[in-house]
Amino acid sequence: MLKTTSTAKELRKAIAHHQQGELTEAEAAYRRVLEAEPEQPDAWHLLGVLAHQLGDSETAIERIHHALGIDPRQPLAHNNLGNVLFACGRADEALASYDAALALRPDYPEAHHNRANVLARLQRANEAFAGYERAVALKPDYAAARRALATLYENKNRLPEALEHGRWLVDHTPPARHQALQLGRVLRKLNRLDEAREVYRQWLIADPDDALAQHFLAACGGAPPPARASDDCVRATFDNFADEFDACLDKLGYRVPTLIHQMVGELWDAAGMPAWDVADLGCGTGLCGPSLRGLAHRLVGVDLSAPMLAKARERGAYDELVEADLLAFLQQRPEAFDLLVSGDTLVYLGDLEPIFAAAAQALRQAGVLVFSVERQEGDPSEGCFQLNRFGRYVHQPDYVHQTLAGAGFEWLAGREEVLRLEAGQPVPGLLVAAKKR
Repeated sequence: MLKTTSTAKELRKAIAHHQQGELTEAEAAYRRVLEAEPEQPDAWHLLGVLAHQLGDSETAIERIHHALGIDPRQPLAHNNLGNVLFACGRADEALASYDAALALRPDYPEAHHNRANVLARLQRANEAFAGYERAVALKPDYAAARRALATLYENKNRLPEALEHGRWLVDHTPPARHQALQLGRVLRKLNRLDEAREVYRQWLIADPDDALAQHFLAACGGAPPPARASDDCVRATFDNFADEFDACLDKLGYRVPTLIHQMVGELWDAAGMPAWDVADLGCGTGLCGPSLRGLAHRLVGVDLSAPMLAKARERGAYDELVEADLLAFLQQRPEAFDLLVSGDTLVYLGDLEPIFAAAAQALRQAGVLVFSVERQEGDPSEGCFQLNRFGRYVHQPDYVHQTLAGAGFEWLAGREEVLRLEAGQPVPGLLVAAKKR
């Protein structure tokens, strides 16, 4: 309780500055409140919030604890303390703070949401679902909670629930790229392509140059499929995905690096060569790098995505990492390599003739190309390759065989394999090794 009208006025002024982002003015006003009333809990609490905003989280924690020592019945202060603790990586303490807030105010949607954020980070998905759902029940227009639910449900392959929240976000919040692309992706996974096309068309009205929306509109049959995914599309797919890429593939049962390792190992045993100059085409985060390192005299990784290359650099397996288009890279390095490896990269190319021709130029005599593609199933009359609803190209095995031969390759080995899961279903693929004639 504020002791004087003037102190109350000063606190309101401080809060107004704070809300408007005028942090210097807010701090000065909070301090004037404390000069008049040294144990004013709101001023201590909000000075703590301000300290966190300025990057001094330890001071923030001390100040908010001080405020709660004066008056522990402050649900907002407990909630904000939880936010600071969570930002500092102190998840258990953050949960305790949110629990304290909810004990005082069980119908506090922000505390339910923030507590669920911690639980999601701790991989306690069922508890996180319950927290987010409770937040939405209390506050149906709580967009942040709905975003979290849309993502969690999609990650758990609970697509109808993901669709419910994704649809609400697109219908009730300002146009946002992430929300439009996520809704389109969920609809594609559900094979509701008419609805997905409409989502992409609507977003392209807002941003006609969005490479991902253009690509996925074509994947849904809403535009002619290009011969390959554009460089902008590939970068947009992976640049913001680097930090979670490996963990995501692990959840999908991703087998390509293991399959590549097995086939290259068989070739290595047969070749009797001391070492190869090797290029990992579309190396991504470098998942194939460690297995290639042992047989490589020189190992080069190539990718379009700088953030993915940064992750590959952390593995320490590569002698050189190059940010480049694969076709241009190969054309610029004639007869430079004994082995080219491409795991799960040619799925972004429909027409394989240019890349196989460039690979033949970049390989030395009797050099080897090992790669995976996703296998096109169904009627061969439907075309040599197709852009599927997931945005990747699938290829007819006969087309792959013939195109390799046309580029000057001899077929060494080819195996049908399951590459990973997609929307809960196995993805059929083809693993191929071919030698330059």
